Amino acid sequence: MIPYKTNFLLSIFNLMNAILGSGILGLAYAVKSLGILLYIVMLMGVAGMAFYAISLLLNMCQITGHRSYEQIAEAAYGAKGKLVAVVCISVHTLGAMVSFLFICKYELPPVVKMFLKIAPCDDTWYTDGDTLTALVVLLIVGPLAAAKDISFLGYTSGFAMGCMVFCTVLIVLQSSGIPCPLEPDMPEGYWQFMLQSAETECADTWGNLTKESYLDDKFDSDILAKYRSTVDFDLKNSSCSLAKPIADCESEWISLTLKSAYAIPTMVFAFQCHASVLPIYAELKQPSKKKMQYISTISIGLVFIMYLLASLFGYLTFKNATGPELFVMYSGYMPEDNLILFGRVMVLICVIFSAPLLHYPCRKALIVGIWGAERMPGGNDFKWGTWLGIMTGILTSVVLMVIYVPGIKVVFGLAGATVATMLVIIMPAGFYYKLGPEPKDSLTKRINFVVVIAGIIFAVFSVGLLVYDMFSPKHEQPACEIMLESLEATAH
Repeated sequence: MIPYKTNFLLSIFNLMNAILGSGILGLAYAVKSLGILLYIVMLMGVAGMAFYAISLLLNMCQITGHRSYEQIAEAAYGAKGKLVAVVCISVHTLGAMVSFLFICKYELPPVVKMFLKIAPCDDTWYTDGDTLTALVVLLIVGPLAAAKDISFLGYTSGFAMGCMVFCTVLIVLQSSGIPCPLEPDMPEGYWQFMLQSAETECADTWGNLTKESYLDDKFDSDILAKYRSTVDFDLKNSSCSLAKPIADCESEWISLTLKSAYAIPTMVFAFQCHASVLPIYAELKQPSKKKMQYISTISIGLVFIMYLLASLFGYLTFKNATGPELFVMYSGYMPEDNLILFGRVMVLICVIFSAPLLHYPCRKALIVGIWGAERMPGGNDFKWGTWLGIMTGILTSVVLMVIYVPGIKVVFGLAGATVATMLVIIMPAGFYYKLGPEPKDSLTKRINFVVVIAGIIFAVFSVGLLVYDMFSPKHEQPACEIMLESLEATAH
């Protein structure tokens, strides 16, 4: 047996770190997709469902005597149930590690360039995102993941949570410092991208388009007087580009579009910690259901507050110009701001320290699924070769997926709609329906049966919408068309 040695506070840090990560960067985009009111309602519902599922798992631990998701699944549905649990946990944790390391891939290169004073468009091997991600895995994630238990990760998790509190406070404070509309005060790189594209693709339509003539046509003089730059604009060919802001300062309260299909799976994925709950419970000092429920309540409650503040204030800063990755928006608007740079470093620290914590249940699921629980640390058949070999295979797979998976939104959406839904909604309710002491026609069992059916419908519907959106034809507008539509909208 694994000795119980992780105290109450470190267990809270570990569970918070398992929940948090890159989700805090993507939820502002969910606010844009759903609208403020609908987002708050859905976030509360998802947080409540996550806590309910943890309570069901803890009940299953008492009923079966097991503290392993895989063993509970086997007790409920036999070898097939165990196989499904192993696959879901493995896919989820791999997807979570991939999404965390995507942040490293996108955020590390500009941070390194800013620290080393390298021009944004200059690329070298040590500013390549794939290379930096591989180095992070080799030098930081790998050594932390090699340990036999997760108790010591409570200290790194506590430090990571401090970093995320700083990021949340930074997002709240910056919301009052960025004006709306964005466009008059965008940095020169934005205008290089927009006007160079207009000149090369639409010269006949635009003629002598300039930054000043465009702004004069679009904005009132009192707005421009606040932002007018005295620096001459020098149009240059540049591969640097920034997200194109939309000059709309109205907040959406309820919004339902095809893009909303990404929002709810992203929210489910953002609260997905259920693969890590039972390993944390198993290593808890003097474990009990009541103590673990306190840990879960505090962890989910604190994460909910951080998610709500960061996502709402992030959305209220950029409105409908909000992008899928929040700190990229801040960096595009304030590319040389030291506080934003420090915030990006804090996010990187959090996601890097989250990766080994999520690696543990992934490796555990594979080892228990293939060899059984006796091959785990504390078991009679534990082997370091198996332990480190599985670790190497998992981390290698993660690095390859980071290099070849096209975008973080696809990872969030598909993983959230499938395996996260299984782990958060379908399987815990299914376990209780099968093993709970009440008769099948009791209200409790009926509620859990309805939860299972609702989870299946949600997963199928979400995957269908995501696949449709992925394969539907995309029309990339030239910059001149975007600017023309913007002027026409202003005229009306």
